Amino acid sequence: MSLQSLATGSTAYDKAYEKAINMIESQSPDWKRLAMQAVLIITCARRPLAVEELTYALSLDDDSDTIEVDNVPDIKDLVAACSGLITVDVE
Repeated sequence: MSLQSLATGSTAYDKAYEKAINMIESQSPDWKRLAMQAVLIITCARRPLAVEELTYALSLDDDSDTIEVDNVPDIKDLVAACSGLITVDVE
């Protein structure tokens, strides 16, 4: 995306968010579910989360309270699935 195509004014954030959500919606069902769960967890968090906290939370199944190590998503895949709505602070 070029800087010239970015929206400006009072609706800029709304347009950017809408574009990101549309990109998420157009992904495969698994990637869409992963992205939406990540955004929900981050939105509801009371503090910034560590990468491990987020990825391990996403690995939980609905009917289980144990972490499935094979289900822990790679953070690079997670960031890509979220279409710019989440970032990782390496510090």
